[in-house]
Amino acid sequence: MSKLNVSLTDRFAEDATAVWQISELAAEQADLFDVDLGVWFKFVEIVDPSKVAAAVQECVQKTLSDAAQLLWKTGVPNESQDKRGTWTIALVFIVQRLCRQEWERAVQDLRAESGFTEEFSIDLIDFDDLSTLAAELSNGNAVPQLLFASRRLLQLPVSEIEGWLSADTAVKRLLEHLPDRFANAQERKMVALMAASVIAETSSSISNPFPAQPLQLPEIKINGMRNISDFSLALESPGKRVFSHIIHGPNGTGKSSIFEGLSFAVARSSRRLVEYLRDPDIFRPMASAYVKAVLTPLRGVQPPKIEVNGIDALLDLPSDERQAEQRLIDSDGTLLAQEDARSFVETTGRQLGARVLSGYSTLAQNLQSFCEREYNEANLKRQTWLREFGIAASVTKEESRLTKLVDYFINRYHPPGTQQIIFWLEALAQRIPEHSVEARSIAFDWTEADSKIKRDELAKIIIQLEKLGADAECERAVYGWLERRNRASTQMLRLRKQTAHTCADMAQQRSELEEDLFKWRAWLQGRRTPNAIVSNTKLVEQQTELSKRLLEVKNLGLSLAEHQQHLRQVQGTFLISWASDHPDVCPTCGSNHAAEGGILATAARLATVVEEQIVATRKRYAEILAQLREVQKEAEQVGNCPLSEERRIFLAHLLGMPGAGYEALEEILSDNVAMESILRSVDLLISPPDLAVIEDTSVAARRVWNAIEVENGRGAALWELPAQWARIRDIIDKECLAIIQQHLPKTLQAVWTELAMTMTPARWNLSDRPRLLAENKRGNESLRIVVGADKRQIGARHIFNQAENHVLGLAWFFTRYMSSGRFRHSLIALDDPAQEMDQTTFRCFTRLIQTLCRLHERFDQPLTLVLLLHQEDRALDASRATNHQLTSLRWAKEISSAESVEQLVLISPEFKAPLPKPLQLSSQGAVTTN
Repeated sequence: MSKLNVSLTDRFAEDATAVWQISELAAEQADLFDVDLGVWFKFVEIVDPSKVAAAVQECVQKTLSDAAQLLWKTGVPNESQDKRGTWTIALVFIVQRLCRQEWERAVQDLRAESGFTEEFSIDLIDFDDLSTLAAELSNGNAVPQLLFASRRLLQLPVSEIEGWLSADTAVKRLLEHLPDRFANAQERKMVALMAASVIAETSSSISNPFPAQPLQLPEIKINGMRNISDFSLALESPGKRVFSHIIHGPNGTGKSSIFEGLSFAVARSSRRLVEYLRDPDIFRPMASAYVKAVLTPLRGVQPPKIEVNGIDALLDLPSDERQAEQRLIDSDGTLLAQEDARSFVETTGRQLGARVLSGYSTLAQNLQSFCEREYNEANLKRQTWLREFGIAASVTKEESRLTKLVDYFINRYHPPGTQQIIFWLEALAQRIPEHSVEARSIAFDWTEADSKIKRDELAKIIIQLEKLGADAECERAVYGWLERRNRASTQMLRLRKQTAHTCADMAQQRSELEEDLFKWRAWLQGRRTPNAIVSNTKLVEQQTELSKRLLEVKNLGLSLAEHQQHLRQVQGTFLISWASDHPDVCPTCGSNHAAEGGILATAARLATVVEEQIVATRKRYAEILAQLREVQKEAEQVGNCPLSEERRIFLAHLLGMPGAGYEALEEILSDNVAMESILRSVDLLISPPDLAVIEDTSVAARRVWNAIEVENGRGAALWELPAQWARIRDIIDKECLAIIQQHLPKTLQAVWTELAMTMTPARWNLSDRPRLLAENKRGNESLRIVVGADKRQIGARHIFNQAENHVLGLAWFFTRYMSSGRFRHSLIALDDPAQEMDQTTFRCFTRLIQTLCRLHERFDQPLTLVLLLHQEDRALDASRATNHQLTSLRWAKEISSAESVEQLVLISPEFKAPLPKPLQLSSQGAVTTN
C-alpha cells in the first residue's frame, strides 16, 4: 500500500487536493479521497486464495454502506458539506494473479444477487509479484478512474493547447515538397493548387486556432421548426459556471429537432443539412431550400427561427455542402449525434488516421478536409454518372463500362418489345389460319432481331470495333441491327391491317362469344351419350329465326346510333353557322323548311324522332333476346344444344377452325385449359400490341452511336478523377500519420484510453485494453483501434460488442471536447448517447459526466451540458448525477414550452451533499471543497 501511495501521489498536479488514508487496523486496505474528482477510492489488497470470497463480500457490503452515507440529506453541517455535489466511490481490488479466478467468481456471485455495480464502480489491478505491480503502477494507467491525463489536459489554457497538439510546422514542410512525390503532371498541379489553397486558408488559424474565450450561449429559442411550435432552452444559470440540461422525451417528441436546433445555433449547420446537400436526387440542393422544405412544418407558412442572442441562426446558412461540412468540423467535440459514437470504431483505418490527426494540426485538418471533399465530390460525380446509366460501382474495366452504355442507349431509344408481341403473333397463327405461316415467320424474325441475345451480340461487336478505332463501323453495326428489327415491325403492322376486320368481328362479339362458349360447354358436359340428344325441328327453327331477327334489330340499332351521332355533330358545329345565313334551307338536299320552323327546328325534331326509334329498337332487341333465351332454355330441357347449328358453325369459323367443323371445337371445349387458351387468344387479337416503325434507320443509328460516344468520353474523364484524389489522399494520410506517431501515446491516446476504461464496467473482462495503432504495411498506412499482442493484433470492433464499441466512440468525443471543442464553445450536446448501453454501463457514463462537471467547477471553467434521452429512468439517473433538474417533453402534435414541456426539480434546497466521513473527521482546513 505504501508503494501505491508513492506511485499515485507523484502523478497528482501540485495544486490537486487528495488525501491518503492507510488503515492501521488492516494493512491490506487504503483509501484515497480525490477532492478534485469527488471520488473516494477504496483500495483492497487480496493475496490469500482462501479468503477471497469473504474479503470481496465484506468490502462490497462496507462500500454499499459508505455509498449510502454519501447520498443527499438534510441537517448536514456546513463544515461537513461538499458544495460541488455528492461523492462517488470506486472500489479497486489489488489481486495477486493466483487469486484472480476466485475473485472473479466472488464478484459474479455478488453481482447476480444484487446490483451493487450500479451504486459504485469496481475495478481490478492484478499482479504476479511486487515487481510487476510496481511496473503496472508506474505507467499511470493502473487506475484510469483517476483521470490523470484528462485533468492535466483540462487544465491547459488556450495558449498552451496548440503546443500540446499542433504539428503544423511539420505539415507545412510536408506541403513544400509534396507535389514532387507525384509523377503525373495533372496530379502535381492538383497537389500544388491544393497546398496553396489550404495554406492560405489556414494562415490565420495557425497562429490563433481558438478564440480567446469560448462562445457561451445564454439561451436558444426555436420557433416553427418541424413539430416544435415554440421552445426555449436556457443554457446559462445566474451565478453558475457549470450548468446542465437533462431533456427527456419519448420518440417523436422533438428531441432530435432540439439537437439540430442546437447544431444550427453552435455551428450554423447540421448533419442532416449536409446529407440533404449531398443528396443526388435533389435538383440543385441549397441550404435555404432545406429550411423551407425540411425544417418548416408541412402545413406551415412562416419560416422557422432558431434564435441565439437575438439573432436568427438560420439567416447565416452555409453557401454549399463544403461550407456546411467545414462548419461541423469546426464544432467537433461539441455536438454528438446518435450515430456518431459507434462510427468512430467502424471507421476504416485510413479514415481513422485522418480523424485522429485533425486534433493535432489545424493545417492537417484543413488539408485532409480539402482532400476528402475533393475526393467525395469527384466520387459523387462518378457515382451519379454510374447511377444514371445503371452501371455498378464495382465496374472498373473500360470494356465493361462501354458494354453498359451500349445496353443503356439501345434500350433507351429502342426498348425491347413486350412479350405481348409474341403472344399476339401466336394467337394470329392459331385463330386466323390463312395468316398462320406468315405470323410464325414474323415471330421468328422479330425474336432474331430483338432478343436479349441479339442485343448482347450487338454490344460485343461495337466493343470490338471501338477497340480498333472504327467508329463509323460501330454506327453501321447499329444501323444493321435497326434495319432487321424495323423490317419485322413493318411486317407486323401490315399483318395487323390485314387481320383488322376479323379482329373487329371478334371484338364486337366478345361478350356473346364467351357466353355462348360456356353454354355450349355446359351442354356438352351435361350430355351423357350421343343418343341422348333429342332432335326438335321446331325449336331449332325458332332459334334460327330469332337469331336472324336479333341480328337485324342489332344492325338497325347500330345504324340509328350512327345517324344520331351524325345529327349531334352537325347540330353542335356546322348547322349553327349555316343557319345564321340560310335559316330555312337544308345544307344536304337544299330543301326549304320554312313551313316547319326552319332548319334548326327540323333538325331538332329529326333528332327526337331518331332518339325515339333508338329507344324502340332497344326495347325490341330486349324482347327478341328474351324470347331467344326462353327457346334456348326449352331446348336445353329437351336435351338439344342451346346454340343453333348455324351459330356453332359460325363460332368455329370465327375461331379459326372452318375446315374441321364445329365438332373439333366441341372437343376443345371439353378441356378447361384449352377453353381458357381460346379466350386469351381472342383477347390478344382484339387488343393488339403497340408497334412503331422507324422512318429513317440511318438517322436513328447515328443518334444512338453519338449518345454512346459522347457519354463514353464523359465517363472516361470522370472515371480517373476519384482515383487521382485517392492517390493524393493516401500519400497525405501516410505522411500525417508519420507526423503524429510520436505524439499519440502521450497525448490523445492517453486521454481517450482512460476515459474509455472509466466508462467500461468490469473492464477486467476485456480481452485487452484498446489502443490506437499506426501501421505501414506494403504502403497501406492506416490507424486502427486494436487489441492483442504485437503478433496477433485485431481490430477492436471485431472483438468488442456494440456497447463497448459505443463507449470507445463516446470517449473520443470527450477527448475532442477537452482538446479542442471547449475552446470554441462552452457546450456539450449529446443526442441519446445511451442507446447501446446496459444499465451498468450507463451508470458508469453518468458518473463520468458528474466528474467532468465537478472538474469544470474545480478549475473554474464554464460548461453547459445538454443531454437528450428517451428513457425516463436514465434521464432521472443523469439528472441526479448533475444538477437534479429535468426537462420533460410530452407527446403533442406541436411541441410548446408552455404546454408540452415540464421542468422538474428532483431535490429541495435543504438537502446537502455530505463529505465522506473520514474527511468530516479530519482536521479543519485539511480539505477544501469550495
